[in-house]
Amino acid sequence: MTEVDILICGAGPAGLGAAWRLAELSAQFNCNWQLLDSANEPGGMAVSVSKDGFTWDLGGHVLFPHYSYFNDVLNSVVSAWVEVKPVRGAWMFDRFIPYPVQRNIRHFPTPLRERCLAGISRPENEKAPENFEQYLKAAFGQGLYDVFFESLNLKMWGTHPRHMGTAWTQHRSGSKASNVPTVDLARIVENIREQRDDPAWSDDTRIRYPAKGGTGSVWRGVAARLPTDRLHLNTEIVSIHLKEQTATLNDGRKVRYQRLFNSMPLGKLLSIISDQPHLAKLAGYFSPAKVDVVGIGVQGKCPEQLEDVCSLYLPDPDIPFWRATVLSNYSPSMAPADHWSILCEVNSGPDVDAVSQPVESVIAGLQQLGFVSPDNIVSVWSRHLPNGYPVPTLQRDEMLSSIQKELTTHNIFSRGRFGGWKYEVCNQDHAFMQGVEVIDAVLSGTPEITYPTPHLAGKIEAK
Repeated sequence: MTEVDILICGAGPAGLGAAWRLAELSAQFNCNWQLLDSANEPGGMAVSVSKDGFTWDLGGHVLFPHYSYFNDVLNSVVSAWVEVKPVRGAWMFDRFIPYPVQRNIRHFPTPLRERCLAGISRPENEKAPENFEQYLKAAFGQGLYDVFFESLNLKMWGTHPRHMGTAWTQHRSGSKASNVPTVDLARIVENIREQRDDPAWSDDTRIRYPAKGGTGSVWRGVAARLPTDRLHLNTEIVSIHLKEQTATLNDGRKVRYQRLFNSMPLGKLLSIISDQPHLAKLAGYFSPAKVDVVGIGVQGKCPEQLEDVCSLYLPDPDIPFWRATVLSNYSPSMAPADHWSILCEVNSGPDVDAVSQPVESVIAGLQQLGFVSPDNIVSVWSRHLPNGYPVPTLQRDEMLSSIQKELTTHNIFSRGRFGGWKYEVCNQDHAFMQGVEVIDAVLSGTPEITYPTPHLAGKIEAK
């Protein structure tokens, strides 16, 4: 039986963050560690795939670093960057509406705009919201809820807003704006009068994106800097015995660990714990939104309505995808010369059935929107992701608190996008820093910040 001080499960951003920190501190701490991943390459949900000269990320995973430490890592593993203005919006009423939509309703047709404005003036519910549906109606009124929020969130999460909690809404997952930006009625009225947009970016706002290789190039670069004898791909943990602190691998070998850092989906982790059946019974609670990502490579010039756009939200129930990302606008290397590319996400979950033919449905939707002509499509790529988004369901925080406390008593630290199951800190930088912070906590006693206190993520960095 192999024995290690720290066993890391998962070579996505969280697991790579833990491994990076252990390698960085190797001269200070004599620690025996191993990193395992069931896939054949590192990166987890942040890998990039190439086909026909196009590069595809597994979704619109853009880097919005909140940490100086993570920025230093990026600079050390990626040699060349491009800078992009993060233009985001929604496609509604045959037009582009800047993000956040709730601050830019001046673009709505007049009768609907007036209805939404009246809803913001007189919200439906002044009581403390018990779920996300009530939160949205209280914050934005029935009009905006009906025309935008309900359909978009149902398409994104595969779960109806009434079945979701609210704790995540005012944290910052992927930009400087909160996950659900609030509104100022007087400012909206002034914007309508002045015919002025109120986007979540300015003319000077820029984000960085790898010049070549997509976001996956970041994680290939991180993995390449780790000791080669520590990383084991195509290696999966199939069973864990908490009291014995042993993990059984897919090849039958056993590993005894002092501490286990886990980033596999929390539900799966609970399901493979062999000696605590009450934990396995909770596995089904952590059901993710499933995603079919479909990349369409197109010959010719990007259409005018998309030429400066990074990503679009699509609330229209008749369009199968909830978001479209124009990857070729992030870096020219994402598509061959004289071509462009768009990546669409079709989600499903407990309240939304999976689309039976996602590729055909996406192409039909893009054609309906006037974005592509089938005659100009030269490449199609798709992948089904059984784990797309960790849904912030009702009672999530209570469930997590209880489960994480019990796991910690058995020296298991479950973190990352799906291991930690907190959408508000599941971006690549958040996940990476959760790995770093757990190692600092274990080796030096430094308290974690990102996972237990998402509102402080990036504002205070562990030393």
